Amino acid sequence: MKTLLGESFESSLDIETGLFGTLRELAIRPGQAIRGYIDGKRLSLYVPAKFLLLVGAVTTILSIRYGIFKVAQENNFFEDWHWYKMHFVGFWDFANEYSTLINIIAIPIYTFSTWLFFKPIGDNFSEHLVMNIYVTAQQLALIVIMFPFLQLFPDAKAAIITVYTVIVLLYNIWVYTTFFRMKNWMGVSLSIMATAYAQLCTIIMTHLTFLALDMLNLLPYLEFEL
Repeated sequence: MKTLLGESFESSLDIETGLFGTLRELAIRPGQAIRGYIDGKRLSLYVPAKFLLLVGAVTTILSIRYGIFKVAQENNFFEDWHWYKMHFVGFWDFANEYSTLINIIAIPIYTFSTWLFFKPIGDNFSEHLVMNIYVTAQQLALIVIMFPFLQLFPDAKAAIITVYTVIVLLYNIWVYTTFFRMKNWMGVSLSIMATAYAQLCTIIMTHLTFLALDMLNLLPYLEFEL
């Protein structure tokens, strides 16, 4: 952890060749590349925290400014019920509006999940943290690639977001199975369970955050309306 933090603050946010190399490596062989970084090949990938901060800043701006994940809700019979609108429609609108920030905040949740399910492998919590930082940052980078298509084909936004979600879930499973060198049904099963558990915990965390902001009457300050 000390080394990780030291590398994160050793230089400013300069864009160097390692950034694009990192994007390529995490696209074609993510598990092996991250494992190599943890094993000491520090020049093989961009520093994880800097990578997340750089990509996260770009995608957060795009997400909030253009509402990338905000898809219009279809009319529903239950929307006439205030409690449904408050706790379901309003919550999902909030979750979609701030999806990028939620993904970044949820990194410790995914870290705990993979550490819990793959604990027998022997990697420590910091190594799981590094892996999940890279996974999240690469998923956010995909948003930048996806952004032009969302602007060119606004009517297909829901379908594009669905495809993105499926790709993200499959990417998680791919990284976990290759990072932990468990390319078998056991590895796939553990990866699916770790991803599902983390997703569930993230939804709960997001829901509690939404309820807390609503109770404190802070949602209007986020330019969010029910």
